[in-house]
Amino acid sequence: MAEKSHKKQWISLSIYLQYSIENINNGSFFYHLYFAYLTIKNILRYTYISVLLSCFAALNAQLNSFAYKAAKLTGTFGVYHYQPIDLNANTSAEVADIFIDELDNRGIVLKQNDIQLISKNKTALFDQINAGNNDFIINATEVYRRALKTVDSVLNVLSSKTLNFNENDTAYFLPLVTKPFYSPTLKYHAKRIERYVKSKSYDRVCNGEEFDKIPEKDFNANAQEYSKTIIENF
Repeated sequence: MAEKSHKKQWISLSIYLQYSIENINNGSFFYHLYFAYLTIKNILRYTYISVLLSCFAALNAQLNSFAYKAAKLTGTFGVYHYQPIDLNANTSAEVADIFIDELDNRGIVLKQNDIQLISKNKTALFDQINAGNNDFIINATEVYRRALKTVDSVLNVLSSKTLNFNENDTAYFLPLVTKPFYSPTLKYHAKRIERYVKSKSYDRVCNGEEFDKIPEKDFNANAQEYSKTIIENF
């Protein structure tokens, strides 16, 4: 429950900060006042969610605004915060890592090579922002788009075949505190997505109201039917 509560507060604050960035030229006093209550660790997280993600979503419409808005926010770190934050390679990498983790914290979309591509020059993120350079977010956008197309291709293959719910297989569920695991190869990633779909299909059948009345011979047929919906809404 505490994790969910913190997440809601985080999202609410990100919306507030995004609004503040839009109106910073008007001299928002409350914008700076709110920053005074944030810890160094949290402010880095909010930097990611309020600047990188919001600008990432609006990239196509206002590409040139990313570095500008980000610079407006990061420019307050050493002036208005009660514990000034250095904009260096370490803090730049931390923000980039949080950004990557939030893009795909389950490792279902991105693979290891995608992470490596997005992480390229992550220590130079703040330097790029100060120089009005959008390379980091442009690169992240392209890598993420390609990854989504790969997932779509895998799902199209899965939707065109009958999944085998009788084979022996294992689905691994990692603790919440564990760092995301990203697939090392495309073949591994495709199998992982298939496992995910099958696992969710099993869950749907087992959690259904009529589960105890389903004959064993119909279990797989029901799971197969659920898999179609799961693939469509992936």
